[in-house]
Amino acid sequence: MKRFNKQVLAAAVIIMSTAVACSSSKQNNPASGDSTVAAKETKDSVATQVAPKDSVYTASGTITEIQRGKDGYVAVMKAANGTSFRAMMSFINLQKEFRSFQPGDKLQVSGDTLTVLGLLQVQVKKYTQQ
Repeated sequence: MKRFNKQVLAAAVIIMSTAVACSSSKQNNPASGDSTVAAKETKDSVATQVAPKDSVYTASGTITEIQRGKDGYVAVMKAANGTSFRAMMSFINLQKEFRSFQPGDKLQVSGDTLTVLGLLQVQVKKYTQQ
């Protein structure tokens, strides 16, 4: 039963992400000045924001935690200004450049972004170790 619930939850998140990406309503993001597509958070949904396809986000930080997954891992990172964000390092996106890092390593990452439950996540397309 637990496995079924996880599959249903995963499917719901994918459907929400697709619906948000296809939505045509836009709002202005005061932090960056970029327009974003947004879904409003409701009692039964996950708040998600997706950056426009033509924008690439770049951030630097220190890895504080590694969360392993089946297609790579998510590095929880902390920027110099103290804000946290997640960097999704996937075999599919990085292909031959995929590499494992450890907590304490400093990276600059670039890629598409989305915000899930209030935390920025970068889908890494390029990185440099600092």
